[in-house]
Amino acid sequence: MHGPRAVVIGSGLSGLLVSRALAAAKVDHLLLGGPPDSAPRLGESLSLEASVFAFDFLEEFMQYFLSKKLVVGFLGEQVFSCDLQIDRARLPFRLLGYRSPSALFHVDRIGLDAALYRSVVASPYCEQSDARVADLRYDAGSDRVEEIHLEDGAGVRPGVVFDATNHACLVARAAGVPCRMLSGLQRVVHTHYRSPGAEPPPASESWQLSTSILRLHADLDGVEGVAWCIPLWACVSIGVTLDSDASDLGDEALAGIAEEAFRRRGLIYRDRHPEPTRPRSLRHRYFVHERGYGANWLLVGPSYGQVWWMSGTGVASALAAARIAAWFVRSPQAAGPAYERYMHDLLPSHSVLDWFVATRRQQLTQETVSDQADRLIRANARRLARLTMLGGNPVCSGFARLLHRLSARESFLHGYCKVKTLPLAEQSRAIFADVA
Repeated sequence: MHGPRAVVIGSGLSGLLVSRALAAAKVDHLLLGGPPDSAPRLGESLSLEASVFAFDFLEEFMQYFLSKKLVVGFLGEQVFSCDLQIDRARLPFRLLGYRSPSALFHVDRIGLDAALYRSVVASPYCEQSDARVADLRYDAGSDRVEEIHLEDGAGVRPGVVFDATNHACLVARAAGVPCRMLSGLQRVVHTHYRSPGAEPPPASESWQLSTSILRLHADLDGVEGVAWCIPLWACVSIGVTLDSDASDLGDEALAGIAEEAFRRRGLIYRDRHPEPTRPRSLRHRYFVHERGYGANWLLVGPSYGQVWWMSGTGVASALAAARIAAWFVRSPQAAGPAYERYMHDLLPSHSVLDWFVATRRQQLTQETVSDQADRLIRANARRLARLTMLGGNPVCSGFARLLHRLSARESFLHGYCKVKTLPLAEQSRAIFADVA
């Protein structure tokens, strides 16, 4: 037996962010999990609070971040665009205590995860083990994880446990925490298309500075679902998500549907990125647990709840857990409720994106799309306020509480996103024309 003060279960990005925060606070801990692989992964388009916080928290890894200036939603004949160039509003970020970037970010997850893992395991405060967890001994009376049994036969008596196992939710299952499903079974297919050559080509087209989301309609595209386009340096991340039983097409065929759907709307990425990568496929559900912490355990970000990936909140929620990690070690009963309040504010973004996915093309109008897009922007501001309140600075937290109240008003940031009604073939040219 050995007893580190903290144990982080899972070495994906969520676990690595928590490990980095613990090391920065000089908290000795055990990280369970091996190095990341080089396959494409989700979470490449960051939300407002993730972009702003990562700019400070991950400053030494900024070579893996790429500015994005616009988010675009293609919804049949309606198309909306939201300006993400936040350098024109630096004062509010300073009042919240942030050294804000000039825009939001895309992130090269393959490069970042690998570099972050190397940095984390090199810390003298981190002990790393590839051993997998066999089971947990949880005591309901004390609400504590008493022991972690590893597959190699070893046992660990933890002081604090950070569950960064995402959908596996090891601690939540052991503790019997009720889980509310927010969706039926979803199928996600995602891949990268790459550019030839060793050196990444510079961005030369406006769509390369944007996150693009496309609502797939059966009468236009052959399937009901959502596609995304996230440009990185030498590649573009493309994916499709749909109800698990919506189509029996293969992964390559669905990737081809996404390509044709974007092409039909004027966004042609294969000319620049012609080389395909084998698609990855997964099935999952969106969910949220009834609670996110116990006497000595925390459900880290996506282990607590997962909402529509399009909201860009997966990395953000992991960063929120990292922000309170050292605080949680000292005082779980103080840090836990503050963390849960942040996680609760993920749900408005999920409901907006549910609306986009569920609404039929014929029911989409400029007015309804504009209202929902503004709700999405206000939800980002609301989560930024909550994240700031996790930081402990009383002055900044005061401004954050004001922002949180303002973001609940429909008049706040009203009309922020532009919505146009355009023929499909003209949409990209019209929307991206003003992006510098």
